[in-house]
Amino acid sequence: MAASAPLRTLEEEVTCSICLNHLRDPVTIDCGHVFCHGCTTDIPSFMRSRPICPLCKKPFKKENIRPVWQLASLVKNIERLKVDKGRQQGEAAREQSDVQLCERHQEKLYYYCEDDGKLLCVMCRESWEHRSHTAFLMEKARQLHKEKILKHLSSLREDRDKAQNLQTKGESDITGTL
Repeated sequence: MAASAPLRTLEEEVTCSICLNHLRDPVTIDCGHVFCHGCTTDIPSFMRSRPICPLCKKPFKKENIRPVWQLASLVKNIERLKVDKGRQQGEAAREQSDVQLCERHQEKLYYYCEDDGKLLCVMCRESWEHRSHTAFLMEKARQLHKEKILKHLSSLREDRDKAQNLQTKGESDITGTL
């Protein structure tokens, strides 16, 4: 959050006081104020006199309007920063949403209780309810369960192959007797 305040301050510095958007093609007028190029063309001239600055009310000559290239570059960099910051916040939010929290203690879940089949935080793991249970760190439990699943999968594949062989043999026995 601390980084967002300076970014907001920078954004205020590169905001056109006429259209209230980021400066587009920033230009400076005689008094030194900066506006979007398009906004300065919209400043009206009163009674055939020179237009006046909307901020300080000093008259300026339209032919003295000068582009401010460094400021245009700064605006682009600030916009790039905002996009990058938005991406980082999105990634952080996704990472936080991946973290599971204990419903009771709102702590990160680190353990898997084999006896109850539940995920536990450190406080739950040390509670009387789970202290005597077999609990593993989640990564270890994942690995153990993965190995079990792979063994079951291998067994199921063998059973499938046997069933297919029996089906093929049965079909060939039927076609052989006809």
